[in-house]
Amino acid sequence: MTQRIPVRIVSIQGNTIYGVEEDGHVTQVFLTSQQQADPLYLRILRRIQNSRLWLAMNPNHQLVDEGWL
Repeated sequence: MTQRIPVRIVSIQGNTIYGVEEDGHVTQVFLTSQQQADPLYLRILRRIQNSRLWLAMNPNHQLVDEGWL
């Protein structure tokens, strides 16, 4: 069983989501069609969909979110 590390989403560019872990490590998640059933992908997707700031409203495509995945 893998350990879950809290990640704060900081940017979405194309098919890549960039996040920062609690220790400062930068994480990249590459979205592909095979990931549609992936739990992490679905958690990120739900976080984006539930965010108060929609990506389309932000010209820099920055997801401002105070929560952790």
